Amino acid sequence: ERIKVSSSSHIYDMVLDENANELRFMLGGPKGTQSQTSVLTPPSLLSENFEVFIGGKRVNSSNVENVITFAYAHEGRSAVTIRAN
Repeated sequence: ERIKVSSSSHIYDMVLDENANELRFMLGGPKGTQSQTSVLTPPSLLSENFEVFIGGKRVNSSNVENVITFAYAHEGRSAVTIRAN
């Protein structure tokens, strides 16, 4: 199964931690610029109930047909965690 990411940020160091029900990765871009990221996940990887954190802070997100989408302002490099509830 594949995870597909579409983003105007640089995405790297992606890790799927099945034991913790988390998808983690780093994103980066010029400080202060706006970006949006969409992550297509197979249904077996994350449930419909999830939370998205950037730099440890929860951010608003949506999930439509297994595509998790969130927007943010870059702060250089930031850690992203998508966690199933």
